[in-house]
Amino acid sequence: MTDAEYRTQKKRLDALRKRWYFRLGLGWWKITYRYVKDEFTVDGHLEPGTLATCEADWRYLKARIDWNMLRVADHDDDYLEEAFVHEHMHLFVDELREGVEPGFDHLVHEERVCTQLARAFIWTRQAKN
Repeated sequence: MTDAEYRTQKKRLDALRKRWYFRLGLGWWKITYRYVKDEFTVDGHLEPGTLATCEADWRYLKARIDWNMLRVADHDDDYLEEAFVHEHMHLFVDELREGVEPGFDHLVHEERVCTQLARAFIWTRQAKN
């Protein structure tokens, strides 16, 4: 990815952040965004097909969202918007991970909930326009 391509994709994400940050009620959160040009990893493993990840600490309202800029470039604006809102939904449900029984795959449920919440927020915004 060239520097120009990177800047173009970052602008797309910045526009989504401007659109959604306060609409989602995230003003109290401290969110760090990381834009990765290459070698996208998840939990130390190379994951080139993953679009984004979110690590949240609900106790302190802090989070980091990593974006795989190569994958960002692969998607149209509608898909990217849903993914952007989806990643931020993880902030709201992160604390539900506490006390999960060992061996229970909570992430499959969390992903579905975050997807549904993201779509609900987007549909609500679209209905308002």
